[in-house]
Amino acid sequence: MRRLLVLFFSILLIQNIFSQESVFKIQARKDSVEFHEMLRQFNSLSVNEPNNGYSKIPFRIYYKFFREKYDERVTGISPIQVLNNSKNITLIVEEGYPEGGHSCNYKLATFKPNGDLMLKTNICGVGVDLDGGFTCEMHFIDNKFLEILEYQSKNVNDIYKVTGEIQHNYYFINQNGYRMIVPEYSGDRLFPNATTRILNENELFLYSVEQLDIMRNEIFADYGYKFKIEKWKKYFESKKWYVPRHEDVNEFLSEIEKYNIDLILKVKENKE
Repeated sequence: MRRLLVLFFSILLIQNIFSQESVFKIQARKDSVEFHEMLRQFNSLSVNEPNNGYSKIPFRIYYKFFREKYDERVTGISPIQVLNNSKNITLIVEEGYPEGGHSCNYKLATFKPNGDLMLKTNICGVGVDLDGGFTCEMHFIDNKFLEILEYQSKNVNDIYKVTGEIQHNYYFINQNGYRMIVPEYSGDRLFPNATTRILNENELFLYSVEQLDIMRNEIFADYGYKFKIEKWKKYFESKKWYVPRHEDVNEFLSEIEKYNIDLILKVKENKE
């Protein structure tokens, strides 16, 4: 009798386990379908071509996959762009707020293909009214750099003009997700922008070949590269911030610096 009872309860336990697994599998399939329905709303959207509010992500879907607590101030969730979906999925959404003018917050997030959230962060916000305010611009460069420009603006004769400095922030985007790039450089460099932000060909063409060489070599010098060419050895030994200590500094270069080095060389070749 005892054996029969043990067998009976064992069968019930096994049935319960299989039943729970079936429920989990059904829910996982449902979640995956909902997640990919959300992704379809990002089709053809880009940070360079704003959504203009025509497409919205349902609140239920947003709070579910972004794991956000309900915020009654948020009036709408707009898809902005899928930046990478080759392995994991990294995308940007806009949270709209009801304040006068234009007020919103941008979020960057990475998901697994099944919709599981891996990373998320607030990247910038906008708060502009008729007088001006603070704003941000986003650019996706070379399919791997998310550039964030933050600044204050003022309305002058119905034209919003930038006031003060523009702050540059960068995120490196790849198949795994995103990573914020935090530049470090010596304060006395002639061209620190080669480390702090993505340069473009038009601005580089304004420099001489000699200036381009200094700009590029300053990047290596800042990491303590031991120059082999006598000209550059003497040049940087005269700089207080230069401390030669490495035969090779490629492993220390940031993604921004690698990009700028290649671009500087390209512009230099076109000028020669």
